[in-house]
Amino acid sequence: MLGREAELEALRHAYGESGRDQPVVMFISGESGMGKSALVSAFLDELHWGQRAVVLAGRCHERENVPFKAFEALGDDLSRYLRKLPREQAAALLPREVSALARLFPVLARVPVVAEAPERNVEDPQELRRRAFEAFFELLARIRYRRPLCIHIDDLPWADQDS
Repeated sequence: MLGREAELEALRHAYGESGRDQPVVMFISGESGMGKSALVSAFLDELHWGQRAVVLAGRCHERENVPFKAFEALGDDLSRYLRKLPREQAAALLPREVSALARLFPVLARVPVVAEAPERNVEDPQELRRRAFEAFFELLARIRYRRPLCIHIDDLPWADQDS
């Protein structure tokens, strides 16, 4: 990306640091229209097309009114990733409480092995949420165990309080 090599290099360096089994969090900030999204997109394309990492990306929208929108924003990419895997590999990644996760983020039910997972009946909304997020983080950890993982949430300031 012309003129943004220093910023791209900072992202590459942070990604390299994450390979040491330590998560790295980066916040990209600046004036609107400065090219922050284009910069991150170029970096994520490097990771994705070079098959260096599983890239999950989403965006929070100011006027969107869904619960846990910072996490829900990743659901489509997570669903697409799991659907592309061979059935056995996708099944091996699934956490025990995947049915709770699919209830909280219905897009995951598009993944055949998720849709076929045994339903665990949880009536209490707080318990459902706890189990769903436990499953969500377990799923991310299992993906990360297999391959490097990069998560990007654009416009994070628009996330809801619960996220």
